[in-house]
Amino acid sequence: MFLNEYQYFYALEPRWFRLDRHYRIYLTPDRLCGAYIAGQIFDEQSAAIQLQTFYLFFRYFVKRTLKKRKDREARYDSMDPTDNSFLQEDDLNFHIDRRQVVSIAVNRKHSFWTPINVGTVKIELTDGSVRHFILIQHQNPDRIAKELSLFSPDTDISGKSVPHPIHRKPQQSDWLRFVLVSFVLFGFALFFLVAAILKLPRMNSLLMAPLNLIGALYFLRKALKYRKIPSEDATIES
Repeated sequence: MFLNEYQYFYALEPRWFRLDRHYRIYLTPDRLCGAYIAGQIFDEQSAAIQLQTFYLFFRYFVKRTLKKRKDREARYDSMDPTDNSFLQEDDLNFHIDRRQVVSIAVNRKHSFWTPINVGTVKIELTDGSVRHFILIQHQNPDRIAKELSLFSPDTDISGKSVPHPIHRKPQQSDWLRFVLVSFVLFGFALFFLVAAILKLPRMNSLLMAPLNLIGALYFLRKALKYRKIPSEDATIES
């Protein structure tokens, strides 16, 4: 039995018109190996944020989804990610060979795509394509960049890390950010609603429309909540 000892990090691959993909990406000397472990819902927190008031109704679905993720990771623990059998385990798994990489850029700046993350990774390939990943949860972007630099010495790291909203005092100015995210999600909800009415193929519209609407309402509610926080100037004057 192969005991997997390669370093890895977790990343979410954002996709505009289809479900996001959650990967465990292994760093081996000659290739990056992406193991697909989950989709749009990859932990309790992502489920709660996306489902909101419907979370209790989909509790069984969430538990089953998270168990599938756990089972997938357990299987990959005993596999050699560099082997072809790794790719055969799931059609969404991938290999990126060192010779295919033009550049790798790690940015510490928080992405608005998903609430809890520590930055992004962009991998440019020789065929002209670019793969974007979001470093979800509380990983260390500097450590990941250092490990990626062992694979690709020209790996660039930029951007400034900022405390996640749950780790800093809420500020009134945050309401604008939540309004923007809510506006974008409302737009997606409308798009998928139209796609469902037109019955466009391969769009997952019946699922994506309500999920985006729920997300929009969630961030709109947060915007209204943060808008009521006294500004720093008002606090100083008082």
